[in-house]
Amino acid sequence: MKIIRVLNTNAVVSVDSQGMELIMTGPGMGFKKRKGENIDQSLVDKTYHLENKEESKRLQEVVKEIPYM
Repeated sequence: MKIIRVLNTNAVVSVDSQGMELIMTGPGMGFKKRKGENIDQSLVDKTYHLENKEESKRLQEVVKEIPYM
């Protein structure tokens, strides 16, 4: 999967095979990454998938607020 948007050091947005947005979190998975780069699947701890685009945008804002550890 490719990165659509980096939210922070530990979270990125991607798209699944059906075209639905996913938010993936894991330690350092967004560190020094850019749009279009491949996601290192070994770093993925959790994957969030929402059906509604409006809820997806809201979830992205919430994930941005998660403090770095």
